[in-house]
Amino acid sequence: MLIALIAAVSASPANAAQDLCVHVDGVPIFQSGSATCESIEGTTAVAVGDASYASVEEDADNTAIAIGDGSVAESGDVGAGNSLIAVGNDSIASNSVGNDNDIIAVGNGSEAFNADEGDSNALTVIGDGSVFSIQGESGCMVIVINGQEFGGC
Repeated sequence: MLIALIAAVSASPANAAQDLCVHVDGVPIFQSGSATCESIEGTTAVAVGDASYASVEEDADNTAIAIGDGSVAESGDVGAGNSLIAVGNDSIASNSVGNDNDIIAVGNGSEAFNADEGDSNALTVIGDGSVFSIQGESGCMVIVINGQEFGGC
């Protein structure tokens, strides 16, 4: 999947100056423009878009993908087995502390957060400006579409 993403973004001449960063197992693979990313061993970070940022600095088996200008996907202080995906300009997907979480934000200005030690959560936020945060709970399955919440903890 990672190779397909790189190929898709860099395939056409119009995308030659694309903002793109790929960091795998603590090694920078590719960086162009203002996109930034960082990883450690056992993790993957991909950022696509002007001033986008993807980071997986703690623990192994985490993946962060940020697609869109100003988008952010990051795994914070402690946690393993997390997948963070932010798609849309100024979107944010973040996990501060917790394991085995899937946190997805789709839409311009959308924000999805797993905060305060939640484990095994699945949170998907869809829609421009939609925001949701799981605060210290585990086993949640929440989908937010244009501000309307489905599921729960």
